[in-house]
Amino acid sequence: MGEKKKLVMIDDEADLCALVKANLEGTGEFHVVTTIQPQEAEAICKREKPDVVLLDHVMPARKGPDIAKS
Repeated sequence: MGEKKKLVMIDDEADLCALVKANLEGTGEFHVVTTIQPQEAEAICKREKPDVVLLDHVMPARKGPDIAKS
């Protein structure tokens, strides 16, 4: 098996983050980092350098498209 793909998930729903993390890491193919704090998104992505980002479109503090632009 090759190296695990790194995925960052940014969503304000903690239960959804936990579900996605458990399911993807359960395949053995992914390492998943999650945050429910959209203000942390850029710092996490810079630190983790993910292969894939799952980004909620509508969150209370910041909107997904604004994060994607930065």
